Amino acid sequence: MTNNPNNFYLHTMEKLFDLAETRLGATGKNPAVAACVVKEGTIIAQGVHHHEGGDHAEVLALRAAGSDAYGSDLFVSLEPCTHYGKTPPCVEAIISSGVKRVIYAIDDPNPMVRKSGGAKRILDSHNIEVISGVCETDAYRLNAPFFHRMKHGTPFISVKIAQTHDGYIPLAGKHGARIISSEDSLKRVHCLRRQVDAIITGIQTVISDTPSFDVRYQLLEDGFRHPSIVILDPQLRTPLNAAFFRTAPHVILLVDSTYQESPKVTPYLSKAEVVFLDTKNGKFSYKSVFEVLSNKEFLHCMFEAGPTTLSWLKAEGEINRMYYSVTPHTSLENCIKSPYDWRKEETHVRSELLGNDLWLCCDNVAH
Repeated sequence: MTNNPNNFYLHTMEKLFDLAETRLGATGKNPAVAACVVKEGTIIAQGVHHHEGGDHAEVLALRAAGSDAYGSDLFVSLEPCTHYGKTPPCVEAIISSGVKRVIYAIDDPNPMVRKSGGAKRILDSHNIEVISGVCETDAYRLNAPFFHRMKHGTPFISVKIAQTHDGYIPLAGKHGARIISSEDSLKRVHCLRRQVDAIITGIQTVISDTPSFDVRYQLLEDGFRHPSIVILDPQLRTPLNAAFFRTAPHVILLVDSTYQESPKVTPYLSKAEVVFLDTKNGKFSYKSVFEVLSNKEFLHCMFEAGPTTLSWLKAEGEINRMYYSVTPHTSLENCIKSPYDWRKEETHVRSELLGNDLWLCCDNVAH
């Protein structure tokens, strides 16, 4: 790959990442991709992949540019596709448009693209200049779940934790969850929920916090959806009136195998998928839970759980990304030390202020 230091290239690609990010979670198993047509240093058209099965970003941008695309530069946040899927290859639209140069951020790991030799080989043969590797690391981070699934065939696992400045998690009060995050942080959590395929939590959080795990703040418009919910519930204690039964598209209850013949299961069968797993000392193995998530072909799963499940996860599991919402307050009454502490994160940290909170995103697996 070729890294081009041209500031205009970098600035344009950053704009595409911002645009593509607005569709994370709406494109199914496809990556979120944006493209723009540039002529004489000005963006004259842009496009973003809207939903799985819909036109790709390159096609939308070129269509918007029309005949003005001739002799232009096409910027794309991911290598253009070279194969027939639900839509024709983007390289065909690029070739017919008369574009003179294609600048993209990162190679597409899809085996169908690699099998054809990639977009560069095809475009080169039509005398279209290709520059790749512009902001490659940021491009990977944007679609990390997609790249992870392509490489490993397993879901990308993230964890979201709200904690105090000194690393404590508030426990639920008499009336359910204790919220310490700012309104801006809460909205960010709902943005994350619409980006993931499934939220995983433990039964104690379900009972203590009575969560719905839905997407609010009017963030469900334009093709987004509530995530599926996976409950670690060995003894089948999930309340039958839990709010997520009414909103989640799919609820999976992971239950101890000893309940397989129990009549206690019957009322749940119309509300959820019940999956039976063996336990040891009343706990599932992370391996067995992860296997369920993989078999469901989830792309991105996020843990929103309490200290018991987080301690289990830290002891047994492997995670790819941490999200921390850190309040400026120190430990409050009825708090517990968090198994994960934002102050101990060292790798690939991105941070920003959301209201009065510090929001951190820490990637634990580098590209």
